[in-house]
Amino acid sequence: MDFWDLTKVLLRRWYLTVPFLLLTAYAAYWTGSTIQPDYVATSYVQVVPPTAPEEPQTGVPKKNPGPINPWLSLGYNALGQAAVLTVQDTTVLEQLKAQGLSDTVLITLDDQSPVVTIEAIGTTKEQAAATTEEVVKRLDVSVRELQAEYGAKKTSYATTRRLDQGTNIVEKNSKVKRALVAVLGAGVLASTAVTIGVDALLRRRSRLKAARAADDAGTTPTSGPPAGTAVVPVSPAPVPASAPAPAPRPAGREYASSALDDEPGDRTVQIRPAQKSSPLRIPGEATIVLPTPGSRPSESGAGHNGKDPRP
Repeated sequence: MDFWDLTKVLLRRWYLTVPFLLLTAYAAYWTGSTIQPDYVATSYVQVVPPTAPEEPQTGVPKKNPGPINPWLSLGYNALGQAAVLTVQDTTVLEQLKAQGLSDTVLITLDDQSPVVTIEAIGTTKEQAAATTEEVVKRLDVSVRELQAEYGAKKTSYATTRRLDQGTNIVEKNSKVKRALVAVLGAGVLASTAVTIGVDALLRRRSRLKAARAADDAGTTPTSGPPAGTAVVPVSPAPVPASAPAPAPRPAGREYASSALDDEPGDRTVQIRPAQKSSPLRIPGEATIVLPTPGSRPSESGAGHNGKDPRP
């Protein structure tokens, strides 16, 4: 079945397609009004070098210089990456969820400069904003703790600074759109499947009904004897293979006949009763004309030498 055949089926069974589509539209409307959109809050944190860096080596050793800050030698990007990994730990995310905040947090570090981007996705604006606030605080604490482990002077610590005002909150409708697409797709597929199934069932029942009607019309007699009349089968009379031979006539008698028997077949007829003559075989369908008393025979019927054969 191609697209055109499917369209014809849907149009032919519109009384099924239209209610399903209306129900699908209502379900989509209810889904769009029920599901709330997401809110994304974005914050930017800069890793700032220390305000009083260590003095460079001049060749004259200082008295008791103390421990140094190794993160300054590794670079501020390395310090920022380490702080990001500690904040993205599973334990920290579970603590955020326990506080009623969102655990969907994405933290990235720029490759060119030590700028950390924080994106928190919440169900409300307040939740998204509070989540970014908490992540920024934890990131600042992580940067300080990583440097404090080496006992360096606080004046040599790199610090963090938030670059935004906490108002970068946008509404994301991607979740609502995905839900609407799922509802509409399921509704259209369900309506199409039900319409095709019902159409196939109705067409099959119509074909069976037409076949039964044709069978009934073929078995009904068109003519017959009146009601209440018994029908007795009659066998045809057997046809004899050959006509029976004529019955023999009694010997010693001579017959003068002017008519033939009614029985079919060849017959033997005596022409003159007063004299003997040879028998003449006459076909069964021949016609014989005999002279009557007092009539004169024709010239063709005279005997030999032109004489009348009568006495």
